[in-house]
Amino acid sequence: MKEGGALWRWDRDMLAATKKIGIDIRISLQQPKMLKESGFINTGERQLKIPIGPWAKGRKEKQIGIMAQKDLVEGIEGISTKLLLMVGYEPETLNKFLEEVKKEVMDPKVSSETVFKT
Repeated sequence: MKEGGALWRWDRDMLAATKKIGIDIRISLQQPKMLKESGFINTGERQLKIPIGPWAKGRKEKQIGIMAQKDLVEGIEGISTKLLLMVGYEPETLNKFLEEVKKEVMDPKVSSETVFKT
């Protein structure tokens, strides 16, 4: 995602909001290390890159990207409204911002993805 763009700012602000209430939304990135530190010896690590939008190459990847894009656009208010209000957004500003994020997510020129470690 483009640094400074709406989706980038949303990610940054969501990280700050969840940190404020004691939740690390990027904890999954630490799981392989945490398992080894807990004594597990036969562990592996795999990164799953999930495209957001139909830009990805490959039929399966395009379908996953379309579903991820749809889920984010349809769920962004429910995912983030309360959290972003907690970090100082005003309701009217927040609504405009979330519309900007949705617009960017739907923009075919924007290629973004999320990464999961398993």
